Amino acid sequence: MIVDETRASAPSIPVTVNVDPSLTLRTDRELLSIVLKNALDNAIVHGCPEDAGQASVQVRAEAVASGVRFEVIDDGPGIPDPELAVLERGTETATDHGTGLGLWLITWGASWLDADLEFDIENGTTVRLVVPDQ
Repeated sequence: MIVDETRASAPSIPVTVNVDPSLTLRTDRELLSIVLKNALDNAIVHGCPEDAGQASVQVRAEAVASGVRFEVIDDGPGIPDPELAVLERGTETATDHGTGLGLWLITWGASWLDADLEFDIENGTTVRLVVPDQ
């Protein structure tokens, strides 16, 4: 499972998973795995540095009218505004760029899945992805 593979990168960070085992979704499984793995990696590595004390990550999924809503939630400092600005603009320059590929993979994957994507940075970070059932 995606969560178990990613959890190995920071075993001291508690990851809570709340997904109904009967939940189904017809979509590109491989692409969805890439998106969720990168969201979870980001939450563990950037949202919950191991020296931060009681950091935690939650993964939720629930059926909605159009498909399934996935949320990866951390209680860290949030994604920096310059990182989000580059994603919103859709391009990078030599002097104005992101620091890695993880957020780009989430954004591109969501687009290819025809999913709605939102980064909520009000209290930690929530990556919210609504994937349509095809």
